[in-house]
Formats: sequence, structure tokens, C-alpha cells
Amino acid sequence: MSTLGFDLYSFSDVRRTGALRAVGLAFDEADPRLRPERIDERDPIRTKIASAADYLGAVESVPEKTRTSLLYERRRQPRLGGGISFERVAPESLKDPHRIYFSADDADWFGERDRSDALADLFVRLAGGFDAYMGFATDHRMPWQQRVEFILAQRRGEPAPGIPGPFSDRHSLRDVYWLNFFGPSYVERFGPRLDGLGVRQERTSNGGLVVWAAETPFLYRDDVASFMDYSWKQPFYEALGRDTFVHVGQAPGQHVPTREDHVRSARRLEVT
Repeated sequence: MSTLGFDLYSFSDVRRTGALRAVGLAFDEADPRLRPERIDERDPIRTKIASAADYLGAVESVPEKTRTSLLYERRRQPRLGGGISFERVAPESLKDPHRIYFSADDADWFGERDRSDALADLFVRLAGGFDAYMGFATDHRMPWQQRVEFILAQRRGEPAPGIPGPFSDRHSLRDVYWLNFFGPSYVERFGPRLDGLGVRQERTSNGGLVVWAAETPFLYRDDVASFMDYSWKQPFYEALGRDTFVHVGQAPGQHVPTREDHVRSARRLEVT
């Protein structure tokens, strides 16, 4: 069974008034079929909610707790779950970026176009509301296919960077996926090279850009020789440079904006 999911990362200053509520509003204003029904710090998740904005607004009003990790879920079809983690410190002091992740086990439910469009709309809303700097949405088999290729290459003794993940995000993009979010710092760095990529593009409220690489999220094929051989990925490799993406035999270097670039472009606490 396939699983659909997305990840979004942010260096925004969540001490700002309304920062967390904006994330909740992104959920509340999305398709009702994808709205969380429960949010909690505990697992199993117990607290039923009527509004994610109201819940996160209440969390926002208790600033004494510096680091928070929340889980959310929907138990009716489509069953989904995820998490939100953030830390109320200056962006420069963050050890790790804030994160929102989403996972839907009922992946087949998204086979109809209006339903995958609803998921994409939620992704766009959250990217802006969370003031994210990067993110992606994909069938989980795509990064799995990539991971296997790296493991096998390392076993053969071939030169390969570490398996793509949070560490490689510091210098490269992980790959091309169904939805690709380029935050403001990426838009500034790549400029016109992003023009025309994918089958659709949409600007987010924080100045970033979501690019659809394809209309459908179900892109995995087990008969391709390499995770980089998909035809729909090639325009991205050509426009942004193959070494901009983590791959076996990748040349070392700083291929994407730095952490400092992301922090500089993030929404900051207004000092009055």
C-alpha cells in the first residue's frame, strides 16, 4: 500500500503574535475532508477540536513552554495524521528548523483529481502560513527508492553523500517530487531558472513557489534503473543543475541557499 505525505520546514520566528494561529487557519481553510479532528501533545491523541486555529491560538497564548511537539489526526476516511514541532526562540538560536509533516495511509483515496488537488491546496496554504523555506509532497515509495540506491552504492564502495535527509538539506535539494516548495531564499537564488518548470506553479503567501512536477502524486515505477531516470524530473535537473540534487557521485559544494539565507528571509518578531 502506498502512503502520501509531505514535509515542510521553517526558520520563522514563532514568537510572533499570530504565527501559530496562521498554521491553524491554513488547516481550517483547506478542504474539510483533510482537516484534523484531533490535536494533542499526547499519544494516543485524545483532544477533539472544532478549529485548528483556535487550538494553536491557545497554545500560542502560553509562551512559557519553549519547545512544543504536537500530533494531529483524522480517524475517518481519508485517515491521516502528522505532527507540528516548533521552538520559541530567535531563529538564529534554533538547533533544528520547525517542521510540519503529514501522512495519509488511505493513499488510494487521492486517486481522484479533485482529492489530490485538495491535498496540494493544503500544502500551498501551510507553506505560506508556516512561513516555510522548503518542502515537498510525495508518494513514500519515491524517497524509499532513492534511499535504496544510496545504500547499495555505499555497500559497493562507490563515492556517495549521506542518504538524503535533514543533513543534506544544508547543501542540496533531496530530489524532485510531485510537489516541490521553494521558499523565498530559493526563489531569490534560482530566479528565472524556476520559470516554466513543472506542469503548474503557485505563489505562496510568504513569497515562495510551489511547483507541481506532475498532475498526479502516483509517479513511482519499479522498472526505472535509477531514481534520477524519471523523464518528468529531467527539466528540473537541467534548469537547476544535476549536482543541485543529492545523488551518487555528486560533486561537493554549496548548491542551495545557506541556513543564514533562510533565517534572513523568514518572518521575524517585530520589536516595538
